Amino acid sequence: MSSVKRVYCSGCRQKESLKPVIEFGSIPLAGYFPSIEQIRDEQSYDCNLLFCDNCGLLQVDTIVDSNVLFRDYRYMSSIGLTKHFSDVATYLDKRFSLKEENKAVIEFGSNDGVLLKPFNDLGIKATGFEPSLNISQVAKDKGCEVIVDFFNYDNAVKYGLGGSARIVVANNVFAHINDLTAVIEGIKYCLEEDGSFVAEVHYLLNLVEGNQYDFIYHEHMFYHSVFSLNNLFRLHGMTLYDFDLIDTHSGSIRIFARKNISEMPEKIEQQIAKERAAGITSSEEFVAFDKQIKQHVASCQQAIRKLRAEGRSIIGFGASGRCNIFCNLLGLGTADVKYIFDQSPERVNRFIPACNIPVIKFTEEAAAEQYDVVLVFAWNYYNMISSKINANDYLVLFPQPRILKKEQQLNNVL
Repeated sequence: MSSVKRVYCSGCRQKESLKPVIEFGSIPLAGYFPSIEQIRDEQSYDCNLLFCDNCGLLQVDTIVDSNVLFRDYRYMSSIGLTKHFSDVATYLDKRFSLKEENKAVIEFGSNDGVLLKPFNDLGIKATGFEPSLNISQVAKDKGCEVIVDFFNYDNAVKYGLGGSARIVVANNVFAHINDLTAVIEGIKYCLEEDGSFVAEVHYLLNLVEGNQYDFIYHEHMFYHSVFSLNNLFRLHGMTLYDFDLIDTHSGSIRIFARKNISEMPEKIEQQIAKERAAGITSSEEFVAFDKQIKQHVASCQQAIRKLRAEGRSIIGFGASGRCNIFCNLLGLGTADVKYIFDQSPERVNRFIPACNIPVIKFTEEAAAEQYDVVLVFAWNYYNMISSKINANDYLVLFPQPRILKKEQQLNNVL
């Protein structure tokens, strides 16, 4: 069976505390970009959200098998995030004295080596776990050490990694793994006694305040707050002791957890208080958020219909997972968006599932053209994209639909 329904919270294991809050219905996988031969074999799965009123974890209701999600994966972190992770490697080296004290790093969900390579370039031993066969090969071709497997306690033992790392790192992947217990126990097993777990995840407070529901899909099984992360780590004998608010994906959080229990730092207490005031520590806020999502979908459909009625020609830029979800929620097709430019070789010459919108390679010749309307699906990279492609107008749909000119820039995006 390729998917099952969630019957208990993955954080605290309680059943009665799970409340249905957001409903998307059945949609394709965000990371799936079918070839022309695969279009007829597309599958969709329910994607609705449940909130645990006991531990505060927001989670998808349908668990899709990890082999379906990640063995053939089309997301490459190096597209747009190379500088970010180069800076992260330098930052973590200084913070944890990695090179100075000859300490090792383990990263799970290491993707195409976007962080492993800068660690290697700094002279730091870094080992990655990456289950995607195609993406892991990209990292290996860069000279990175990659274990082509899923990260969990059993595999950490299998590969002899006990106490081997000063830090275990997970960037934009900690929300992708359903068995949190197996992962956290694996983290604790790999860390040296005073080691830390460092992870970047999309931040739930930013998701709600920025109306970023296009970030909700099957691969993102969890949506974390400081409140939920603090509860999760304490359940497993760990302490969330610090965090950084960062701009990636239009609002993420980098968290630091140590492998032993200690008193909750004041910084964590203060952020949890802020989250309580915003309403994201209880299910009621998310019932209201569901209504807000449906209103926004209708307003975006109206904005696109208006442009079409005016005879405007619309193309897209950024065939991201967000793009997949958004196209399906709006029911878009080639009559709405002729095609979508992308720079990832893993996506070009493929299609948006169920919508059949082609994904086209963005070339130097394409960059020299002038387009009528560019719908920037990867809106969290708007400034970067608008500098690359020329258009009369740029349509951005988050947090609300609006038309921008080339000289206009957005805050809190890349």
